[in-house]
Amino acid sequence: IGAEGAEAAAAELRHAPSLKSLDLGSNGIGAAGAAAVGRELRHALRLEILDLRRNRIGDAGAAAAAAELRHAPRLRSLDLSRNAIVGAAGAGPVAQELRHAPKLQTVDLSFNDIGQEGEEAVALLLLEEPPRALRDVRCLDLAGALLRRQVHWPLAGAADRSNAEILSELRRRLQRRVVALLLSLRAHPKRRSRGPASDDVYR
Repeated sequence: IGAEGAEAAAAELRHAPSLKSLDLGSNGIGAAGAAAVGRELRHALRLEILDLRRNRIGDAGAAAAAAELRHAPRLRSLDLSRNAIVGAAGAGPVAQELRHAPKLQTVDLSFNDIGQEGEEAVALLLLEEPPRALRDVRCLDLAGALLRRQVHWPLAGAADRSNAEILSELRRRLQRRVVALLLSLRAHPKRRSRGPASDDVYR
């Protein structure tokens, strides 16, 4: 259907508020088509599954679609596989937006050229602020990426931990940090004006 067909399909989302799944895989929509779909996500508030696989949307299309994830509050699954997304420049902007998708559980980036640099960029972004519901970023080895960057604590002594286990540990650690900060502010009210310590990874 190409970019033009994707734009037409995306425009119909505003007339389908109950739509739960949208499959545009293998349709040659390119970056422009992916951006058009992204723009219309705000009209698909019940959408749970978005499949854009095998469309060669590239880095620009992936970033444009991901930037609109905050307008899809029920999205659980996003498939961006086989889309010519390359390295940190392609995967980084996608990972940056995952924190704004509160229900998103699975992102598929398989059969792209993410590489080790891209894996590490994604891992560090997830380390900084782990998304609330995310369980897996398919094709990425978060354990390996964290080990290469010498970040050992999320692995809890097991370098073969799954992405789901690592993400769960990151969320638990963030929760404990938040609770500790709140208790500290309650005990020392003057700290409220200074904010978190400069060395806090979750500041």
